[in-house]
Formats: sequence, structure tokens, C-alpha cells
Amino acid sequence: MNILFHITIPSTIPFVLAGVRAAVGIAWKSVIAAEVLSQPVKAIGTGIQYSQMNLETAEVMAWTVLAVILSKVSEFAVELIIKSRKWRASK
Repeated sequence: MNILFHITIPSTIPFVLAGVRAAVGIAWKSVIAAEVLSQPVKAIGTGIQYSQMNLETAEVMAWTVLAVILSKVSEFAVELIIKSRKWRASK
């Protein structure tokens, strides 16, 4: 049990955190793709799809920039959470 808590789990933390970082980026892409398919009333994916159908390039770009900004803010928040914690093995 000592090996599990002092060696095995602490050695997996960098890999788990890398997975969390990747999951945040993929989550936004998945949500927006789902919104394109399901077409809820007020959603980024719906706005992108509607603007694309009406050939409103500027609006498509605006929705895309909004999606990128939200993704980066989420990634930044995850980074702050990760850096605020001490992910070291206890001595």
C-alpha cells in the first residue's frame, strides 16, 4: 500500500494532468459539433451553422473567434487550477 500511495500514484499525475488539458480542448470541439447537429435555439454551433447557410462569412468568423476564446479561457482556468495545487508526493 505504501508503494501505491508514494510511488505509483504520484508518478501517474503528470500523465493524468496532460489528459485533462487535452480533454478540455476536445470538449469544446465536441460540444460545438453537437450543437451544429442538434440546433438548440441559442448556441455557438447553431450560430455557426445558420451563418454558414446564409453565406455570412464575417458572422461565421465571429462565432469561430468566440469559440476559440472560450476554449482558451477554459484551458487557462485548468492551468491555473493545476498550478495552484501542489502535485508532489508527500514526504
